[in-house]
Amino acid sequence: MKKILIVGYGVIGKRVADAVSLQNDMEICGIVETQITSLNSILVLKGYPLFGYDEAAVSAMKEGGYPVIGDLHDGLRIADLVVDATPAGIARINMPLYAAAKVPVIINGGEKADTADVSFNALENYEAAYGRMKVRVVSCNTTAICRVIYALQKVSKISESHVALVRRAADPVKTNKGPINAIIPVLGGFSHHADDVRTIFPDLKITSLAVATSATLSHVHMFKASFESEFSHEAVIEALATTPRIVLIDGNMGLKDDAQIKEYYKDIGRPRGDMWEVAVWKDSIEVVSNELSLIYNVHMESIPVPGHIDAVRSMLKIESDAGTSVKATDQSLGCSSDNYDYDLRKPS
Repeated sequence: MKKILIVGYGVIGKRVADAVSLQNDMEICGIVETQITSLNSILVLKGYPLFGYDEAAVSAMKEGGYPVIGDLHDGLRIADLVVDATPAGIARINMPLYAAAKVPVIINGGEKADTADVSFNALENYEAAYGRMKVRVVSCNTTAICRVIYALQKVSKISESHVALVRRAADPVKTNKGPINAIIPVLGGFSHHADDVRTIFPDLKITSLAVATSATLSHVHMFKASFESEFSHEAVIEALATTPRIVLIDGNMGLKDDAQIKEYYKDIGRPRGDMWEVAVWKDSIEVVSNELSLIYNVHMESIPVPGHIDAVRSMLKIESDAGTSVKATDQSLGCSSDNYDYDLRKPS
């Protein structure tokens, strides 16, 4: 069992910790926190070992009655890999510590791409992370776009594409950042998302625009593309339905907005109502000759989490085959499907 140390137990960190605990080839050896929060008690209740980031954090946690084991350096001595789930910008500061300890590290999509050796999406470039020391699991938005592109390239090669993102103002728990009573566009040209997608698909012609809105539940993307050849509506449905971590939903069946989708996933028993899949509205898909458009929902809090598990397996050389890892992760989370094609090998 490979030992995973998670630095930062927030929106992503707590979800990655729970996902790691469901695997049979890795386990949590510790959670590193900088301060006392309401989540400290929860991680202790779950049995996760607690470390303070530094001496001051250790002292504060001991005074607060928490069973803290040691500091970050103590955690690094026992870890096979670190997942740095700290707020954007902090991982770059921590990188020299991980390098000195010679421990591989996964960082999140809020960090700059050059902070890591490779940007990672399990469906498209699992093998690129194999044995690497620094891997960046791309953001929620980039994860979703990459999955959709991976699926659509089964029907024909994309000539050019564009995505318009309607972004939530802030994660629901981050009350200091939202909601906002405004719609805020990204000005000064295209948004950064297209550039980030090209860290996974370097030759893809794609542009992106984005606005932030007064909502907190999810993002919604409107995607349009032209392809090198014509194809049918049915071919698109087949491509999406057979791609892991994509689900087709139907507005006519009541799932008309992100609030209804969130409620549905809570009702079927998903932890926290999480949706690890991209939810494509089947009734939004339009195909005219070699042109396609569709709309999909992105649950920003959970969608990158399966990618963290696959990145661990690739970096630590636990599993060399992408499909095998992706299937194992999906089965552990309860989001696998008999319809999915887990043969993710690229055609020669």
